[in-house]
Amino acid sequence: MNLGSAGNTEGPALYILEEVKQYTVLCYCSDDSDYVEWIAVKDGNRFVANSADELLGLVCIYEIVGEDWNKYSSYDREHIYERDLSDYFWD
Repeated sequence: MNLGSAGNTEGPALYILEEVKQYTVLCYCSDDSDYVEWIAVKDGNRFVANSADELLGLVCIYEIVGEDWNKYSSYDREHIYERDLSDYFWD
């Protein structure tokens, strides 16, 4: 299976946030531009992102690592950059 972030993943992300995880989701759309901001609120916590997919990702980060999420910002990524993409993609 292949799954990538696209317009058709917005619905599932919003469903998971609202129905499964019980967040209140809001959408702020600027009147004078194409700017959209997605917001999820629950238990005094607020998450803000540019897409529903990103919003779900932020909520998952918080739910898994909690308030100390920032300590992982220096996570060593070098081994990821060194991986050969051809080892993970097939025809």
